[in-house]
Amino acid sequence: MWKRFYFRLIIVFCLFFFVGLAYGFLSFYLTKENKPSPDSEVMVEDTVTPNTKIIFNTKYLKCGDVITEERSPDAFFIGLSEKNFKDYMKDWKIERFSSKEVVLYREIDGFCPNHFIIGIYDGYVAIFKGSATGEKVLIEKTDIPVSNLREEDQLSLEKGIIVNTQEKVYEILADFGS
Repeated sequence: MWKRFYFRLIIVFCLFFFVGLAYGFLSFYLTKENKPSPDSEVMVEDTVTPNTKIIFNTKYLKCGDVITEERSPDAFFIGLSEKNFKDYMKDWKIERFSSKEVVLYREIDGFCPNHFIIGIYDGYVAIFKGSATGEKVLIEKTDIPVSNLREEDQLSLEKGIIVNTQEKVYEILADFGS
């Protein structure tokens, strides 16, 4: 009878031992899956740093040019996440955002600063230049009255004649003056 008792006691101890071993094994590995290992990378939200390049791409719709400008971030941008950065840059679309580079894009319905526009101002032929905001800025009002020009030239001036160089501007003005 004692043999049977010791046998049952050993079986119960072995059963508790294996159940405890299984519980410890499972609880260790199940909780380990939820924790990142020291070797794995932890996903950190990208923020603007002092070394971040901010690239501004502006497309001017009236001439089709895209002007790209690269800057370092201003002090108040440093540490901002994409969401917070977007709140400051409402007129711009964020094309790419990382701690290395932020690429912004916008379209302006105007002419870029790289072009001259020959047009009309107060009834005279005038020279304008595009600004960074896309507006035409008067550079020079000539003494050539629009009323003295051919009708075709007047229509061209109403639309605006776009040229890339100042030399071309003066070449066209010379044609109007003759």
